[in-house]
Formats: sequence, C-alpha cells, structure tokens
Amino acid sequence: MRPLAVLFSAAALGLATPIVAAPALAQQAAPDLTGIYTAEGANPGGGGTYVGTASIQPLGENWRITWQIGNDRYVGIATVLNGVLAVAVPAAGQVAAYRIARPGVLEGRWAIPDHPQAGTETLTKR
Repeated sequence: MRPLAVLFSAAALGLATPIVAAPALAQQAAPDLTGIYTAEGANPGGGGTYVGTASIQPLGENWRITWQIGNDRYVGIATVLNGVLAVAVPAAGQVAAYRIARPGVLEGRWAIPDHPQAGTETLTKR
C-alpha cells in the first residue's frame, strides 16, 4: 500500500505559497513483536488483577495475538501504526491499544462494550 497524500492548492487556501504535499499515513517499518509475553493486567473498575500469557505471531503485515488468562483463551488481530499496536478481539467484543514502550514491553489499555472504564495490561517478552 502506498502512503496517502493530501494536496493543498495555494490559490484555494488564499495563500501565496506553492502546493504542499504531506503524507497522511506514512508506512513505518513495524518492530518484530514475535514471541511469548507475560500478560499482567487490571480489569476495569477495580475488578481485580490477572496474570497470564500472550503469544504474538506475524500474519502478513498484521499480527495474531492469543492470550491465555486462567482457563480463558482470547484471539485477536492487530496492526501497528506510529508505535501503537491496535488490537481487536472480535469474539469477546474487546479492543485494545498498546504503546510499544521499549523492545519487549508493550503498555496498554483495553475496553469492553457497555463498560465506562478501561482495563490496563502490560505485555513483557519472556
């Protein structure tokens, strides 16, 4: 996919400057997130904490994430943009966003439908 560009005409903007082209969503090389992570988090609204594992595997230019938290298994699809891993977990109706804090550490927040607060989670590569 090629980067998107937005063109502004100087005349349309009433300016005496040349046409400007700016990338709107320039592609960045995503870091290699492949591996097994320890998942440590807190449920929304003071609903307790948890520890489990998360496996991140490449899926083309995207990622498949599989969490094992106690007896519960969640599978999500993710993509990276500007240092943020954006995740959807369709079967659970959840979304999450993780900041790639440093190599091997992702710090995130996640949300579930109809809940006014977000949960937090840190993934640390083993």
